[in-house]
Amino acid sequence: MKCTNCGNEQSSGKFCGVCGSSLSTEGNSNSEVAATHVSGVNENASLSMDKVKQFSGEYGQTSLDFLKRPVSALQATEASVVQGVISLFLYMVTFTLSIYFLVNTLFKQASGFFMESESLPFFAVSSRIFVVSLIGIAISFAVLFIVSKLLNLPLSLRSGIAQYGGVLIPFVGVNLLAIVFGLSGAIVFTVTTLSISSFFALLIVPTLFIYHHGITKMPEKNIFYWSTGTSLSILIISYLIVRGMAVNTLRDIESFLNFF
Repeated sequence: MKCTNCGNEQSSGKFCGVCGSSLSTEGNSNSEVAATHVSGVNENASLSMDKVKQFSGEYGQTSLDFLKRPVSALQATEASVVQGVISLFLYMVTFTLSIYFLVNTLFKQASGFFMESESLPFFAVSSRIFVVSLIGIAISFAVLFIVSKLLNLPLSLRSGIAQYGGVLIPFVGVNLLAIVFGLSGAIVFTVTTLSISSFFALLIVPTLFIYHHGITKMPEKNIFYWSTGTSLSILIISYLIVRGMAVNTLRDIESFLNFF
């Protein structure tokens, strides 16, 4: 305890042994409370970091398992919905970046002949590409989910997201390869890898999804036609909704390129 009047320090007592002033424990109590608060904050931060590390490790291991055996993702439960959402988000981000880097590389090469090369506006271009990929994923999953309900398959929204996101993990790797091709300006390789990725992720995977669950849980149904109908529905809806947006986006990019 320290006297606020003369600065004398002593271990106990209500009054200072030097000047006789009253000793208050309020300052000490406040210090103890502050120290306890700081300790609690540090402990919570440490626990949060531990949870993040644990989740990252579990996500990486599960993703590796799905990469080795994609069909195992079709057994994912509602508990894996967060992982499914992250996988879907990563697919859309990598798809967006691969196209942006390709267009940006070509633009810099073309503009370098006439002026100092500049990059395309990242947000203006990539945000539109991301929206198009988001709509594509939403259409495929919506059709998949509606067909599963028409078949009375025991599939909830959360488990459907978890399973669909898990199956797309291999195609996230394909998109990463497309990013490398896009950065190098390899048009053919970039377009080829992205075409394979989008064709399987948006069309083939939902079809196989319905076929797998239908044939294992509803064998009495004519699953072949249901799965075929799934792919046809996705194609029709995608054509009606995405076509206009994609054409407008490409026109904007083309007009921007022609400006230079």
